[in-house]
Amino acid sequence: MIIWFKPEVVQIVNWAGEPKKLEMDDGRIMPRKSFAQWQEQLKHTSSQWSSVDMKVCREFKQIVLEVIVKQAIKSKQEAKIRQKKQEEFVDTICHEIRNPINGIIGSLHMIQDKIKVIQRHIVSESLSDMGNADFKSHLQEIEDAIHDAQVCADHQTDVANDVLTLSKLDNNKLEIDVEPFNANQEVRIVCRMVMSQLKKKNLKLDLNLPEESMVVKGDSFRLRQVLVNLLTNAIKFTDQGSIKVSYEAQDSMLKFTVSDTGIGMTKEEQLKLFQPFSQANTSISSQYGGTGLGLSISRQLVNLMGGTIAINSERGKGTTFSFTIKYEPMTADDMELLQESKERTPTSPSIASLLNFKKVLVVDNNEVDRRVLVGLLIKNGFVCEIASDGPRALELFSSTNFNYVLLALNKDTSGVNGFDCIRSIREFEKSNRPQDSLPVPIFWVDCDEEKVKEAITSGVTDFVERPYEVAAILQVFAKYQ
Repeated sequence: MIIWFKPEVVQIVNWAGEPKKLEMDDGRIMPRKSFAQWQEQLKHTSSQWSSVDMKVCREFKQIVLEVIVKQAIKSKQEAKIRQKKQEEFVDTICHEIRNPINGIIGSLHMIQDKIKVIQRHIVSESLSDMGNADFKSHLQEIEDAIHDAQVCADHQTDVANDVLTLSKLDNNKLEIDVEPFNANQEVRIVCRMVMSQLKKKNLKLDLNLPEESMVVKGDSFRLRQVLVNLLTNAIKFTDQGSIKVSYEAQDSMLKFTVSDTGIGMTKEEQLKLFQPFSQANTSISSQYGGTGLGLSISRQLVNLMGGTIAINSERGKGTTFSFTIKYEPMTADDMELLQESKERTPTSPSIASLLNFKKVLVVDNNEVDRRVLVGLLIKNGFVCEIASDGPRALELFSSTNFNYVLLALNKDTSGVNGFDCIRSIREFEKSNRPQDSLPVPIFWVDCDEEKVKEAITSGVTDFVERPYEVAAILQVFAKYQ
């Protein structure tokens, strides 16, 4: 609503502190009744607006209405663009998820078919008739199918991780951890992660790292996430040539650079980068794949780490991404703690032997996940007992001395959730185990950040993430050896 008035007839009125009296702008004080009479009198003495006043008001009203209409049209157009981007993003995500699923299903069918062929020959006792070359060919096809399924599964994991990270960033639920890390080591770890992709495209990797590595404090996990995004992008859009990775210290910042000799981008395409649900060119998604989330996530992570990210690119001549992050220098106490941690952590070859024949209680109401986890543990020398619900877990725990408990239980058929189960186990320990005995380490699988506090309060010792990685599980177990 727009209210028009003539400024010369406006009076400023303040309360004088007494309910029945009012103070005028000229200092006069009058009873409330008198004020009402004065107000009524003022209405009849107000001068009429001139034709010029009315014309100005009409013109001004028209201008305001035009501005409001233009703003409404602009807002509607922007909403349509946002909706279109979100629809395109959903389509892309569905495409990125559906294609790997098709690959996994196809690979599993291939494996099943090949195993059936071998089984038929075994049953008919004619395996020797198959011929050595045919047998090797079947085994090779099975191995290739398993590799293809693994690649598809890894891709799906990357997509899921990107969506989860973006959700946390949008809801301000992602926090930066400040821990000691070795910068050279982190860059080398990321390069090893993408080495198979480099070899597949016959690309050269050029590493330019300081001779003396920097050990500083920051979030190494998020640093790795940004580097992986930039390196996988560089490899994806480079068909020949090389990828260069380097870093250097600049005051209280570390500056990382990733360069490629790939397809490059125009200035217009560069303007679309770092926006969620967007890629530099609409044809890129169909030709190269990807969700268009990587660079948006990278920019937000870099900002959270106190730095900035920039691009320098030219169509047909490659692309260079550079970003900075703040770091904290290591103190003498930090260095001492880091050294002690290294001395306590067993080396990889020794971990398996340390943990051989340890008893693990696996509590999971998902049959497939449970079978996968138990298979990995048994293969690495553990002895496992299985529970699919809370009551069964407590029953097994009370009758067996376990070294570890691995729990992935949301809510089972008996209505017991994971935290209830853990609390029951801890209560049993207090009542039935010697007071000087150490509590059995309990590891929670895939705990949401919002539930970490509740998990620790209920008695969780540490956390394990899915998809299960044997090395990661062994490292966590070894900490509580």
